Formats: sequence, C-alpha cells, structure tokens
Amino acid sequence: MKKLSKISMVLGLMVILSACGSQSSKDGALSITSNQGTSFNPVSSGTGNVYGLPLAPETMAYLTGSTGSKPTFTATASTSMKMRVKITAMSAVHDTVQTNWTHPYGCMRVKVSVNGIVQQTAILRVDGLTDSNCASAPTSQILDFTGYMTGSGQPVTVVISDAEYDNCRYSDPSAYGGAQCGMKPLYYSHQASFKVAYQVDGYYME
Repeated sequence: MKKLSKISMVLGLMVILSACGSQSSKDGALSITSNQGTSFNPVSSGTGNVYGLPLAPETMAYLTGSTGSKPTFTATASTSMKMRVKITAMSAVHDTVQTNWTHPYGCMRVKVSVNGIVQQTAILRVDGLTDSNCASAPTSQILDFTGYMTGSGQPVTVVISDAEYDNCRYSDPSAYGGAQCGMKPLYYSHQASFKVAYQVDGYYME
C-alpha cells in the first residue's frame, strides 16, 4: 500500500513539473512580414545553446530618410514573454534615385518601436570600417522589450525608423567620418542597411 502511494506521488509530481515547463501552442510562433520593399531572408537553422533551441530568424532591412521610399521597416511576431531585437549595422547600398551611386557611412543608428514602446540603438559601427567617428563603437546591439510583453501570445508589431548616419552629405556625399560628419538623419534618397534578428519564445539569440 505504501509502495502504491509513493508511485502515485511521483507520477503526480511529474505531471506538475511537466505542466510548469510547457508552453502554450501560441508561444514561439513566429510570423514575420515586412513592408516597404524590404527583402526577407530568414536564417533560423542551427543551434548553439544548452536547450537546443533554433537560432532567432534574421533578415536584411533598408531605410531611407523620412520622406524617401522606405522610411520604416515593419514586422510582426507572436510571443508571450520574450521579445528582443538585434540590430547589426551593414554597409551603405545604392541611392534610390541614382542607382549607380552609393553614399557611404561608417556609423549609423535607428529607433525600434515594439507595440509603441520606443528604444534607440547606440551609435553602431559598420564592421571593417575604421575611418569614421565611431571607430570604437559596437557593430550590433540587442534591445530588450521582454518586460513589456503581456504573456498572452498575441502578435506584436515591430517598427524600425529614424535612421541616422555620419555621411558628409552637406560637404561631400561620397565621404563619411570626421568631426564635420556628425550623426544626422538620412537624406531622402540615401539608404542605410542593417540586419534585424528577432528573439521570441522558443528561439535563441547570441
């Protein structure tokens, strides 16, 4: 009788523990859509953590100045608790009007809004470029919005905007860096490019 009672207790404890570690079917569901003509190339293969979770999906994004063709980048993701957004600075791409021209920069930053909560990245350096006014800056930053999630698993909206760079467009649009090229909003036809990674429930981010 005692043995049967012990077995029942162990089974009951296992059920409680499994319930504590479970996730709802909505947790970790990732459905990212982008607008403003941004390409979406998710990278979610591979693991590298003790829990064996998939790597957070990542995509390239492009922004112009506020009056240009791509002033914002928008995405949606479903999550209950975890919401972190990683921005990695990338090199400049072609002007949207003169497509054979590139207006370079060495430093950039953007604002990230998640369901209306806004955070701005620090000044980020384009990897490999040292001739800029942010030579010691990081190349990427993770913004954490986890504390603002509702726990309901509802879709959240991520909007990235207000791109700034250190291009010397007032004196020489083909140059960047130096004291005369401080951070300023992008010109309407210039483009900043960056990688965006999203960590929601059930995913891993370095």
